Amino acid sequence: MSNRRVSIFASVVLLGAGFFVPPTSVRAEAAPLTVEELVALGTNATFHTDLTFDESMLQAASQTLPDEDRPIVAKLRSIAVHTYRYS
Repeated sequence: MSNRRVSIFASVVLLGAGFFVPPTSVRAEAAPLTVEELVALGTNATFHTDLTFDESMLQAASQTLPDEDRPIVAKLRSIAVHTYRYS
């Protein structure tokens, strides 16, 4: 391998490793966020998406799951997913 290829390979490996190493300055929250705090965070988002799966959608999706997982999904009435993005 030429020196140029080795340096490109090393750069790619180091760059890729940076995505998998968690930053040391990030710490876990002492307590979970309250509903009021989550609402306050949502008002500052630049992009917000809501997605809700109702009971009929969950029943249809459960047909693709293994048999042992279907009773769990049958007990659910809905699932709501909220995605927030910030600038």
